Amino acid sequence: GLSMVFSFAKLSNGGMEIISEPDIGTTVNVFLPLTLENSVVNTKNQNSKELNGLVDKRVYLIEDNDMVAASVVMMLEKRGMLVDHFAASEDALRKLEEGGRPDYIITDVVLGAGMDGLSFARQARLLHPKVPIIVMSGFMDNETIGVENFLDFSVLRKPFRQAELFSLIYQASTKAASLTS
Repeated sequence: GLSMVFSFAKLSNGGMEIISEPDIGTTVNVFLPLTLENSVVNTKNQNSKELNGLVDKRVYLIEDNDMVAASVVMMLEKRGMLVDHFAASEDALRKLEEGGRPDYIITDVVLGAGMDGLSFARQARLLHPKVPIIVMSGFMDNETIGVENFLDFSVLRKPFRQAELFSLIYQASTKAASLTS
């Protein structure tokens, strides 16, 4: 928890302060810039044709942490993408089963109660084999999760920068196309 908050603050050119006093309690202050102008990674090096190709593309984002979700939604919408955010994988799966047609799926691996993100990604792959799927996690310990579980998906390690996210979106597109060829 706190390491994710700290990483998010640092990536945003912010900081964090923890004040703890016995018998009084602990206060955690997170400092973020008023604007993200200077903190967002410059994506001008990426092909502008590729960036333009993302406009109006629909993304299903499955993330149970509101702060992480808000950050990812902001990155995607800034590039003109349309984002449907789901805090629970069951809600996203229901939407897919009802005929939802995203262009991309991005899911956290470790979610709250219910289906984990990896199980969701496998179900989504069965329903929509051509949709690029990115799984993201801050817990990418091979002994804990097992790298063999991710062979069909692109993996995004948290915390990440905007440039890493968009680079992986393009790689995931290529990977999904090769799975269905």
